[in-house]
Amino acid sequence: MIATETFPDFSALKPLVEIAESCTFIRNPNAMMVDGAKELERHVNVTIRLLEAHYAYARENIEGFPQDCCGISSENVLYAFWRMGYANAAKIFNPLMDHSFVVLPFVMPQGNGVILADPTSDQNWSGKKLPENFVEVLKDHGLATHPYYSSGRHTKCYVHHAGILSLPPGHEDLRVRDFLDLAFANPVRLN
Repeated sequence: MIATETFPDFSALKPLVEIAESCTFIRNPNAMMVDGAKELERHVNVTIRLLEAHYAYARENIEGFPQDCCGISSENVLYAFWRMGYANAAKIFNPLMDHSFVVLPFVMPQGNGVILADPTSDQNWSGKKLPENFVEVLKDHGLATHPYYSSGRHTKCYVHHAGILSLPPGHEDLRVRDFLDLAFANPVRLN
């Protein structure tokens, strides 16, 4: 008798496979090219609307949300960004603070930066309280000196290793600073 295994249904992952296959031209972490402040504002507004939609859904469907939900929430937001064409979006996991959030690196004539998007920013895990759906535009490596995300142990994570999920895969163990340097050096025009 031959043993048979039952495998889980991975059909829900089909959209992620399609995203990965459509981005095979991406060889390194990348940053979206932004022409100016108006276009950057448009991307920030998209980010805010996406976080608000995620928050409303998660609040209704995940018990205890947002507490202890940063990983799954950040991945859900990341996958939504990818489906919307934001190949530059990346999830950063800081193992020292046990917290995840999403960044969207960008380059523009006025300088480089990131849109920081934290879908579970209102958990009170650090003793500091931020509003829900925290979004902020940071210049260049501003994440390293942010009063909330760089406090204490997070600065060490910025210059040491973090868990990074991005397109293309394979850059999970980079330091955040090195990841952003690669992204800024590889600008792409998003549709």
